[in-house]
This record gives sequence, C-alpha cells and structure tokens, in this order.
Amino acid sequence: MIVIKLWGICLYLYSFLRCGKLTATQLYDTSYQSDTHVRCSAATSNESKHVLLSDLLVKNALVQSNMLLEEKLKLVKQASSKKGKMNEEEDSGALVEEEERYSKGYREYMHQQRTLLGCAPFLYPEGYAMKIPCTSRHFIFPPGRVEDILLYVCHNHPLFSCFYFMDGSKLGAHGTRILYIGKDVAVFVLYQFSNMLL
Repeated sequence: MIVIKLWGICLYLYSFLRCGKLTATQLYDTSYQSDTHVRCSAATSNESKHVLLSDLLVKNALVQSNMLLEEKLKLVKQASSKKGKMNEEEDSGALVEEEERYSKGYREYMHQQRTLLGCAPFLYPEGYAMKIPCTSRHFIFPPGRVEDILLYVCHNHPLFSCFYFMDGSKLGAHGTRILYIGKDVAVFVLYQFSNMLL
C-alpha cells in the first residue's frame, strides 16, 4: 500500500514539471486543424456489405452525428445570444473557450482510438528512417506518421494519458490521475485477495 501512495505522489510531482505537454498540445492542434477526422469519417453509407467495414461505418456515423449536434448547438447559442443573454456567456467565457477548442466530432474520433490522425510533420519534417535491429533493413515512416504514433500513444496509453490529455476533457488533469491510481489500487487489492484464497 505504501508503494501505491508513493506512486501517486510521483505522478503528481511529474505532472507539475509539465514535460512534453507543449509538444502534446501542438500534436492535438495540428491533428485537429488538418480535418482528417472529417475526411475519414465522411463514409457513413451502408451500401457496402462487407462485415469488416460495418464497425467502421457505425463509428463514422457516430462522429458525423456529433458534428451535426455541435452545429445545431452553435446555432442555438447564437440565437440565444441575440436575445440578450450575453452577460451569462461573459461570466463563463474562459470555460467555454477551453471546452470549444476541439469539436465534439474530433473528440469522438480520438476516443475511438483511430490511428490516422493527420498530424503535421513538425518533429521529423522529412520523415523518419528506422533500422530494424539484427537485419540490414530500414523502415521509413512518411512525414507526419511518427507524430501520429506519438499522439496515439499520448492519448490512449493509460499512464501517458494522465499527463498528455486533450485540453478541455471532462476529467481534466486531476481526474485522469485519480482514475489511474484508483484502477491500480483496485487491481492490487483484487490480486492480494485472490492470493489469499489460493
């Protein structure tokens, strides 16, 4: 139990350093600005009878519906602001800007653990060549692909998502860390309990 408390303290101390947070934010921004989530989720028709694509088509439809709901929400907000509710929006202006940095369609696309994210190649502009160990072969990543891999790991890895989460997420920094620590505590307790039974 002392190890878990120490681990939690280390997580919080590392989060104050903010190492890599700027790079992760830039990865999210370039991915969102590329509109890859819009292009990749555009195919929602069920004309194709392939079983392999049916799951992808359902996910695309979910992303599209989130984008449509967001457009309707913007229209409603504009109509309500014209009626004189500007004071309420001014009070919560900082919170609204943080939440609306990324669209709901983009958030849904990221939460579906998609791998084609469309990041700009700012870390490796010419791509990245990797030599496979114990062979004479080279694997060449095209420009932007290493950045896609990094963003995928930052968003979906249980530990890295505690630090490199998307700005404006529902849980936020504190919530993702509490969730990670709580999950580890639950696994530890269940493991100890199962060892007692054996």
